[in-house]
Amino acid sequence: MTRTLYPASRRPFALVWLSLIVLPLAVITATVTRLHRNHLSTLAAEWSTRGEAAYRDGRAGEAVDDFRSALMYAREDRGLRLRLARALVADGRGAEARGHLLTLWQDEPGNAPVNLELARIAAREGNLADATRYYHAAIEGAWNAQAERRRRESRLELADYLVSAGESARARPELVALSADATDDLALRKTIASLFARAGQSASAESAYEQVLSVTPNDTEALSGAGEAAFRSGDYAKAARYLARAVSRGESQPDVVRDAAVAQLVLDVDPSQRRLGMTGRATRAGRAYETATMRLTECLALHPESVDLHALSARVERIAPRAQARAVARNPDDIETLMETVFDVETATARACGEPTGMDRALYLIALARKTER
Repeated sequence: MTRTLYPASRRPFALVWLSLIVLPLAVITATVTRLHRNHLSTLAAEWSTRGEAAYRDGRAGEAVDDFRSALMYAREDRGLRLRLARALVADGRGAEARGHLLTLWQDEPGNAPVNLELARIAAREGNLADATRYYHAAIEGAWNAQAERRRRESRLELADYLVSAGESARARPELVALSADATDDLALRKTIASLFARAGQSASAESAYEQVLSVTPNDTEALSGAGEAAFRSGDYAKAARYLARAVSRGESQPDVVRDAAVAQLVLDVDPSQRRLGMTGRATRAGRAYETATMRLTECLALHPESVDLHALSARVERIAPRAQARAVARNPDDIETLMETVFDVETATARACGEPTGMDRALYLIALARKTER
């Protein structure tokens, strides 16, 4: 017969005693575990706070160390791992950051902040294909808060990257999408206009600046931007109007002040201005001829071996009798012939002797504008 530890009559008492021992132990274990977890969470939070402060202050290396310490106490915290990756990127350690980010990306390919950081690393490395792919994933991905604003910021960052990389054609659709989404954000519209200008898309830049001016007509930055865009498009009448207004409102950037003067000079020397009578057109054509002749003489002195410049010189001499203002006034059809010669001289001398200045530059710009129109 098997002997029992407790007689049947005493088993209930034994169970009671066991429960009195085991239950407190379980409670104590759970309490200790909870306290330990709380302690780890506190340590992780403290290191994370230090890391955030260092990151904000531009001390990326310290932030990396702090976030690593925080991760020791919260290894499964995805937000901490993302902050560590950001600090690594800021510290120029893209390869290390990519490892952390790809770990996060494998679990959540649609995580927008993770894709954005991967895009930034690819952009820094000059990997256009990966940068573009990750930026689009960030634009289309999931954000925890302020999704529309963050998507817009990501697209703006992509557009800026593409323009800086010389990919103006790829930047255009991003800028068009931003323009449609800009609504009443005038600061964003000016940024978009500036990117269009940097991309060499002057017409789009001018249009974007004019949208700002339709709301704030005296915005000096928009006036300067619209004027410079019109100047580069060869619309010197519009450029002169915008740039003159910008200068009158205190714009002092040397390029803007110079281009305002040049645009006005173009209008003052161009004989094709509609408001001019025949006498005015003839006078301007004669003055343009004299200016071009002097420029050609100076350029020939520097390049006496140039066959092209000598041929132009002979051409200029042949039409000299027809270049006087009175002669031009008597034969209006000669104005076009005269100006064709002037434009050819200014173009050839710019090529041989460098960018002209003053009235020669004004005539050269008119020549370029006419060539573009054709």
